Amino acid sequence: MKQIIWWVKREWWAEGGKTSLLSALLYPVIATYVLHLIITNNTTLWWSALFWLILLLSTMFAIGRWTLIDQPEKKFFYYLHVKSLNFFLARLIYAIMQSTVIFAELIILLMLWRPFEFEARQFFFWLFTNLLGTITVTTLFVVIELIASYTKGGTLLFAVLTLPLSLPILASVLPLSYHILETGKLYVSDLILPVAISTMVFSAGVLLVPYLWRQ
Repeated sequence: MKQIIWWVKREWWAEGGKTSLLSALLYPVIATYVLHLIITNNTTLWWSALFWLILLLSTMFAIGRWTLIDQPEKKFFYYLHVKSLNFFLARLIYAIMQSTVIFAELIILLMLWRPFEFEARQFFFWLFTNLLGTITVTTLFVVIELIASYTKGGTLLFAVLTLPLSLPILASVLPLSYHILETGKLYVSDLILPVAISTMVFSAGVLLVPYLWRQ
């Protein structure tokens, strides 16, 4: 556990700390403002779709930079001094921290723009569902980044894989998010597919990282 905490701190300082976080947060602000100016059809479906579009692109931008930071010499250092699972968990925790901040920022920005009202319970259901989807997408992007980095695919492979592999997550979370905004209801059965996808993505990371580590 100490190694994981130390590595999370190391990721913060290696990326430039506050500078890196502010640069990641700048994109959602610009994208939301531009879309606010050009979009006139402010329905709940548009609102949900735009939320996820900006969230996906912002998370891709934040995590995709790691493929440029990790040089072969650094990877060899990681291999000698850090356990593979600790490395994966530390990167995942740091990425979830980043995406959660982006998630909170988007909620604040888009709620200022929302053309409809909803109750506190309805908002809690919506928040929980989308936060689960955000964590799932972040986990997927971390796994893809490690695959792209350790197979020498670089940013090109990361960019090619992220969108198609994130489509099943979007297909499960986006309709559910829209359904909550329309009806205000959420059933346990609605969460089976998102939770299953989240578990599969995390399990894939746990299984793949040790293999990539040996390469």
